[in-house]
Amino acid sequence: MTQDAGWPHTGHGAPRRGAGRVSQVYLGASDLGPAGDRLRRRIDWMVGLARGPRVLDVGCGDGILELLLARRGTSVTGVDVDSEAIGFARELIAEEPDEVRERIELVQGDFVSPGMVEGRFHTVILGDVLNCIDDPGAMMDRCLAHMDPGGQIVITVPLVDSGDYRRPPLRLTGLIELLKPRLALDTMEVEEGHIRFAGSLSEDPEPSWARMDPQTILSMTEAALSDAQNRARELERQIESERVTLSQHKIAASQFKKGLDAKSGEVRVLRHRLQATHASTSFRAGSAIVRAAKKPATLFALPFELLRLYRAASSQEPEKVDGDDAAERFAKNLKEL
Repeated sequence: MTQDAGWPHTGHGAPRRGAGRVSQVYLGASDLGPAGDRLRRRIDWMVGLARGPRVLDVGCGDGILELLLARRGTSVTGVDVDSEAIGFARELIAEEPDEVRERIELVQGDFVSPGMVEGRFHTVILGDVLNCIDDPGAMMDRCLAHMDPGGQIVITVPLVDSGDYRRPPLRLTGLIELLKPRLALDTMEVEEGHIRFAGSLSEDPEPSWARMDPQTILSMTEAALSDAQNRARELERQIESERVTLSQHKIAASQFKKGLDAKSGEVRVLRHRLQATHASTSFRAGSAIVRAAKKPATLFALPFELLRLYRAASSQEPEKVDGDDAAERFAKNLKEL
């Protein structure tokens, strides 16, 4: 399939690169909220419709469909143009039991290119692929060439634009025009922001499309519009909630900074008091030493005097002592020796 540089397709409505892998969201390792719930339901829908012993998943992304189908006993081939996505898929299945891994084949390359995939399949899955390529018709023809007689195809297409101004969006009517000449209609619905289609090979597909009259198409379009409006309101509520949360975090951070500044001030005061206490005790100890030197008979009491001074310094509020006066007294005592 043809891809634009910088916008690799990652399969099944995956978040863009860096936003989280589909398998992580499906398995609960990454939380996208309601969008993640919708993604899981859409994947379950595709898996539930897959029938037959062999399934082809075009645009397999990081391999969540391959994992789910192989676990239930189906042989599945996944192909994707994105080498990074295939690498993720290999990581995903690496820890599975041998019987699961043996049912999975992963192919990296352009599916439309001849010889990329061999054989026929009972079900072909195109999850959010047709909206990402330049030639949906060529993609459909290649898929049909790999379908077993009587086989079916399962397709999902998002209602929103691809975000690429160079590629027109694939609307409901455009999808019908693409599929109607090629496949019989089994089911087609608009659900949770996506068009869901299941069809099968038929020699005469025209009669199956009779129920898709203009009124039905209009009703589906109105349902799609209503769904888009609901999701837009949901997104607005989510943005507002996140804005409130961010504001609360800013307030909490501001309060924390004020508290931290206050604690830092207390630490500075305590450090200053401690330094003052040590200075005062040192001068007192020096004076006691000088007095003991002047009166040797009192020398035996010096250790007790020093112990009393340091105990007092460690258990009481320090007395304010003027450093200059204490120094003068200390010098005077030395001169008297």
